[in-house]
Amino acid sequence: MSQKSSPKAAALEPAPDGAWAGAHADVSGLSFEQAMAELEKITKSLEGGKLPLAQALEAYQRGALLARQCQEILNDVQHKIDVIESGQVKTVDRSSLISQTKE
Repeated sequence: MSQKSSPKAAALEPAPDGAWAGAHADVSGLSFEQAMAELEKITKSLEGGKLPLAQALEAYQRGALLARQCQEILNDVQHKIDVIESGQVKTVDRSSLISQTKE
């Protein structure tokens, strides 16, 4: 089963010269899953130890941006969970809505 790469993900692959083409590209539009997948690729590249120092630094910088994006998404999800658990989100009685729309 093959998956298509998003245009953003394609720009994040190491360029032919080994540089991370999108090292400073905006990550705010990436989903949690997209950011994590890219972060995992970068981690594997860095752990491989074969990147020249300058390219490793670019990859690390990109990874830091991705990690921050993931953390912001997780913080937002945690806030939503806290709101739900605190009872601030009320369930709606559907029958009362139906009777109101018939009036």
